[in-house]
Amino acid sequence: MGAAGCREGTAGVTRVVQTEGGNALAEKIEAALAEIRPFLQSDGGDIALLEVVGNSARVRLVGRYLGSPGPMMTLQYGVERILRERIPEFGELIVELS
Repeated sequence: MGAAGCREGTAGVTRVVQTEGGNALAEKIEAALAEIRPFLQSDGGDIALLEVVGNSARVRLVGRYLGSPGPMMTLQYGVERILRERIPEFGELIVELS
């Protein structure tokens, strides 16, 4: 793993981002998630970027989305689609539940 960074996000979600191969992709992913985050928070949830490996991202979903496989899968698909639209080189979204 490469460099790791910590920062406090909105709604008390701490983001710990570890990257492999530079921070440029992590910054693009964080920017896209920042656009999505207000919608998630208005619905009682949140998302945190945990790690970027290669061209893929590992995220954590928190709050309302826990224990609901249908909405969680819809959310995962939607977030992944938005990331691919904004970042052509983006690979896979790996989701953890908190």
